[in-house]
Amino acid sequence: MLVALIWHAGYGSWLLHALDVDRAALALQLAAAGVAVPPGEPEPLDLRPQKRVDVPYEHLMKIVAELPPRLPEGSPFGFNVHHETRRAWIVVGEEIDAEPLVAEVLAGSS
Repeated sequence: MLVALIWHAGYGSWLLHALDVDRAALALQLAAAGVAVPPGEPEPLDLRPQKRVDVPYEHLMKIVAELPPRLPEGSPFGFNVHHETRRAWIVVGEEIDAEPLVAEVLAGSS
């Protein structure tokens, strides 16, 4: 499980980065201890600044389906939801003016 957290550039890797853990060095240490690790280096993290944008809870899945193609190629995109409070948000690159794009999706325009 630890190897998967190190290798995949997902939440676990972000947590290790936030804790100032060098993932490549940790992988080398695991390999030296006899743990099987994939060849090469872990996937690189996307460290570009991102921002959270609150969106209407009831329209989250429409936004998730229709917004990414409107973003510049290679732009980061993520989403999350808190069902108990009926809150939803997307995460995009800091340089993206997401609000007008979300409005387009909700208006049904292209």
